[in-house]
Amino acid sequence: MKNKRQFREIQRLNLKWLLLTAVVVFIPLVVILYQGTPLTFVYVMLTIILPIVILYLLYAIRLKTIIDQRRIRIKFFPLANRNISWDDVESVEIVNYGFVGWGVRKSPKWGIVYNTHGPSGMFVKLKSGQQLVIGTQHPDTMNRFLMNCIEIEEV
Repeated sequence: MKNKRQFREIQRLNLKWLLLTAVVVFIPLVVILYQGTPLTFVYVMLTIILPIVILYLLYAIRLKTIIDQRRIRIKFFPLANRNISWDDVESVEIVNYGFVGWGVRKSPKWGIVYNTHGPSGMFVKLKSGQQLVIGTQHPDTMNRFLMNCIEIEEV
């Protein structure tokens, strides 16, 4: 949190499992494909360059949440970018939505879920009826910020 009037959180994917998978899968794959096979552009692309590009893209994914007195901003690079005015919000609460994973997905119970990992998030119900959850690794800090700094007029 940079200042008291703004909550900021940047989350990245936990890539330990991904790197382990890369070592376990790609190294044997490279050995199998290159045994007695002439080095061609296609083999290099499939076994070396493509996995490196995929790993980099997964590393670049980040969920940035900024909450201030005017709006909620969600930047989930490169998947989503959304600004929600407090005028459009009916209610917010910190919830444990019970599943882990990452990405942007639709849930029948929670609406659109933006998450990198973990089960905690801010549940936002809009006046339009739409619902969404923004994952957080700091639910207590986010809740304190919401309770102390944001005033939403009740309808």
